[in-house]
Formats: sequence, C-alpha cells, structure tokens
Amino acid sequence: MATNPKIETAFGGCPHDCPDTCAMVFDIEDGKVIGVSGNKDHPMTRGGLCVKLKDYEKRHYHPDRLLHPMRRTGPKGSKQFERITWDEALDEITTKWKSIIKEYGAQAIVPYSYLGHQGLVHGLNGADAFWNKMGATVCERTFCGEGSATAYLATVGPTAGLDVESYVHSKYIVIWACNSMSTNLHHWAIVQDAKQKGAKVVVIDAYASRTAKQADWHIAPKPGTDGALAMAVINSIIEQDLVDKDYVDNYVVGYEELAERAKDRTPEWAEKITGVAAADIRQLAKDLATEQPAAIRMGVALERSHGGGQTVR
Repeated sequence: MATNPKIETAFGGCPHDCPDTCAMVFDIEDGKVIGVSGNKDHPMTRGGLCVKLKDYEKRHYHPDRLLHPMRRTGPKGSKQFERITWDEALDEITTKWKSIIKEYGAQAIVPYSYLGHQGLVHGLNGADAFWNKMGATVCERTFCGEGSATAYLATVGPTAGLDVESYVHSKYIVIWACNSMSTNLHHWAIVQDAKQKGAKVVVIDAYASRTAKQADWHIAPKPGTDGALAMAVINSIIEQDLVDKDYVDNYVVGYEELAERAKDRTPEWAEKITGVAAADIRQLAKDLATEQPAAIRMGVALERSHGGGQTVR
C-alpha cells in the first residue's frame, strides 16, 4: 500500500476468470495506476495475488492491449487487421447471424463462453435470455467444468462439496487433482490453518505439483486412472467394515448397487491400473474413514480424461 502522499489508494478485485477473485489494492498517481498488490486486510484472500496479477498495471497500459473492434483483412494467421467502429462491428455480426438464421435456422448458432470475471450480470448465464429469445442452440455454454458440475448434481445435488472455510475444522484433508498453491491459493491458506491445528494433508495428483511437494503424503496415480483408485478406496472401506452405516441408512440412495459394483475393484486390481501400491490404497481408505472430520477437495482436472464425469461421481 502506498505511503507517498501524492499516491492515492483504491480497492478492487481481480477481473480474471478465476473463482478466487483476489482482493487488490491499486496505487494511483495523477489518475494512472502505477502498482498493484494484494489486500492484506482482506480476511479471505489475505494479500495473495497470483503471478498473472503482480504486473497488472503493465498490461493495463500495454500498447498492444486490444481496445477497439478489429476486422481481419488477410488470411488467418497473417496478423492483418483494420480498426473499425463499434457500429460497424455490430452491423457485421448481426448481418452474418441473420444470414445464417435465414438459411439454416436459429439453432445453427451455438453460444460458447465462460465466466469472465464471474459477476452476476456478465457471468456464465448473463446472455441466456438473449440466446433463448433468438432460438439459438444453448448447450452448457462451456465445457471447462461441466462434466464435474453434472456429476455433482447427479450424485450429491447442487453443491461442489464443503464450503472452503470449513476445511479449517478438518483433521484429514485430501486434495485430489487440484494444484491449490497455484490455482486456488486462498483455499491453501485455510488448509495451512488446519495443518497448524494438526490436520494431515494428502495430495492425489499424477505429477509432483507445488501443492503435492508441500503435502504430508503425495499419492501419484497414473494419468486418467483416478476412477479406479476411487473404486478401490470404496472397496477397501467396505472390506475393512468402516462404512458409516447410520449415514448410509438415512441419507444415501443406491448404496447396495455401489457396493456390488465395487466388490471386485480391490486394491490389488487398482494397483495394476494406477501404479499405486495396494497397501497405500488400504491406508488411504482407513484414514479417510477414521480420521474424522475428513474433507476432499476435488479439482476439475478429474474430468479431463475419458469417463471423467463418472470419476468425479
């Protein structure tokens, strides 16, 4: 934060496509941003900024920053563009769309986008009314995390798991396919709070990420084999008679079918697929079932392979 009396201070949040939305402090001199830093007084983000934001002011004023509509004038890849007005851009887009709709129907237009700065107005569903009115083909709008989201809805309802602030109460934390230190750094701060209270942190990731290197235990399955590992953990929890039967009886639908499906998915079976030792799988299963309260933080990386949605489930 600035100490020079000529420098003003303003507060804001990161505009990037990221769920953390880091709280930022802007140093301003003569109406121009000259530096940025994380807001250390913010209770959640705690002064953290990822590397994409630490030179934000340089990119904000970069001479190559796109500020106006540009029309391509040469072949793709030739980097030949000309500046046009907003009216010209809107006219060109609407003319093209009307031509497509006339020839093929409105369903030939498929919107694809993601969350932007994840605001309520300009987020994922910001233009749904427009597309619905047009009659466009509205799919999931993005394929970044929809496999995971669909799996959550089908299995546990409209939630992605624990509220991140609840992890501070956990005694056993599994971070599965998520590099928290690089992509979810404010959750990592809460994990550190839990560690100071005695929690054990296990990272399941196919490579030794920054987060994995800081874990108490790094389990490294072969890429794309997480589903097999999860099934073997289920098998082992059942085999060791560690199932919370009261919870299952009151809140779970389909447990008998799941148990039957997992019956042959033993740790030895999974070891051949995942490369994770059967003894380690049994230990992980025992720890998850007995070191309570336990928590699992899943990353969307789990869906980025064949059958990824089922793996998340």
